[in-house]
Amino acid sequence: MYGQKEAFDSKGKPITVTSISPRFVIVSEIASSSASMLKSWEISMSTNLATVMSIDASKNVGPFMTTNYRSLDVHFKNFPYPDRSIDYATISYAGKNYLIIAGSREAMFSTLDAFAVPGK
Repeated sequence: MYGQKEAFDSKGKPITVTSISPRFVIVSEIASSSASMLKSWEISMSTNLATVMSIDASKNVGPFMTTNYRSLDVHFKNFPYPDRSIDYATISYAGKNYLIIAGSREAMFSTLDAFAVPGK
């Protein structure tokens, strides 16, 4: 679980929140050949993960998009803003490959930052 601080109002403008809300993050070792499987899962990922990621699947508009963070491709879909999203990325670390799925942009970036800290 990640303590989400970033939030947006109904018009997409950043707001200051006084309470932290939980976001789910999954980190799992995967085979290096999993990229094509993940891409094909995008079609149903929103429905499959709606409950665990606390997203409203009815706000599922448009395809997954890709951004770059710490030289890694992060695939994401917002519901409708980045404080409620499905973000996923793969990362190589210590000779293994990992899949990270997070329930917000902030949770994803924080998790990727943790991989950048030696010894974590």
